[in-house]
Amino acid sequence: MSRRNFLLACWLTLLALGGGSRAAPVGIQTWIESGTRWVALGDSITQGGSYHQQVELFLLTRHPEQTITVINAGVSGDTAAGALTRLDWDVLAHQPSVVSLMFGMNDVSRYLYAPGVPDGKTLAQRKANIATWEKNVRALVARLQGRNIHVILCTPSPYDENVQSSTPNQPGVDTALQECAERVIEIARESGAAVVDFHGPLTIKNKELQQKDPNATLIGPGRVHPGPIGHLIMAYLILKAAGQSATVAKLVVDVTTTQHAGSERCQISALQRVGGGVAFTAREDALPFVVGAEARGGLEFVPFGQELNLEILQVRGLSGHFEVRIDDETVGAFSAEQLAHGVDLAALPQTPQLRQANEVLACLRRKWSAVAKLRNVAYCEYRAWAGETRPVDAALMPEKLDHWLTKLRQDSSFRYIEGEAKQYIVNKRNEAALIAEVDDWTIRARGTAIPRPHRFVVRPLEGK
Repeated sequence: MSRRNFLLACWLTLLALGGGSRAAPVGIQTWIESGTRWVALGDSITQGGSYHQQVELFLLTRHPEQTITVINAGVSGDTAAGALTRLDWDVLAHQPSVVSLMFGMNDVSRYLYAPGVPDGKTLAQRKANIATWEKNVRALVARLQGRNIHVILCTPSPYDENVQSSTPNQPGVDTALQECAERVIEIARESGAAVVDFHGPLTIKNKELQQKDPNATLIGPGRVHPGPIGHLIMAYLILKAAGQSATVAKLVVDVTTTQHAGSERCQISALQRVGGGVAFTAREDALPFVVGAEARGGLEFVPFGQELNLEILQVRGLSGHFEVRIDDETVGAFSAEQLAHGVDLAALPQTPQLRQANEVLACLRRKWSAVAKLRNVAYCEYRAWAGETRPVDAALMPEKLDHWLTKLRQDSSFRYIEGEAKQYIVNKRNEAALIAEVDDWTIRARGTAIPRPHRFVVRPLEGK
């Protein structure tokens, strides 16, 4: 493995790269702040993926005092060239302060990588496609930075050539994507953009998984789209890149002195000794991050809890064994030694804080459902009527859709496209209501994310 590839394989995160007169690299001070509007621009891995959703949930629960907007601008099957054509109406119209770019999976034209020895024409076309992709990514960066928008370049996620799957393999696709990843880093170095590496870390973790089970994959049996676990890893990489700390809150109380020195990101009051234990009220500044059941397996691959989600309760000056109750609910039993060392409340399944975080997730799921329908509208109009000024004339769309479907009737993805076209008719009719629904659930999620005060009681366990 070359040194460059080794660096790619490491936990590469946001790079502070010199940018001259261009926009400064994105860091915690310029990105994670109130008023940030982040547009995630990409292909189907973005349109139907959840990495940006996981980041949105994290930012909302970790920084409930900030207004941070996350916008999905993914289009299935798109390329960097296509993104240039829709940049005005699908990205700039949202007035973003930050735009992330992830392209490559479609740009390399996977059909060029059929099994067998490629001829000279095919090899030349492969090379030309990567050169075209690079030219268009550079053009995207230039246009965005020309508007003083911070750019985050994401290396493309891997194509899984190794999983045992019924989906035919296209050998060499991932090598092409690795080349794209290397060029992404060069573009970032030259432009002053930031970069987050998905390709290297996902490749390593996927190989580790397949050494144990050749049928397993973080990318999916279709070889192209990371599953929920893969997207959680991608979210982890973005958040680490953005310099997010591990601490949700740290509650430190001393029974002997009834003091709470050393506490972080919380306010503690009404601290008193009670029956051999202690009681107090605490309002934490944030909520723990909650991982949906579909992505929970990702915690085996990245140290999300240890590095991004610690909610510590530390009680000193006790001896024996104790029950911890929050708002009159038992959340766990611990020894005095465990409590003195610190207990991670975020790892406990029954805390009211985690329950509140799940309420936030429920609100966001409603928002994301409406967003998915709006992305269906964007996808169909973009595909069926490319280049048309927005908004399109909805009355003419049925004809455009029919023409689009006729052209693609023999395409392998026809059934998917046909389904999207059918959904478009309903979603377009409800477009205004869907936009209002997104706004409504965003407001509800922000309100739900405001931490609430809780009464803590740490009391001796009977018989211990």
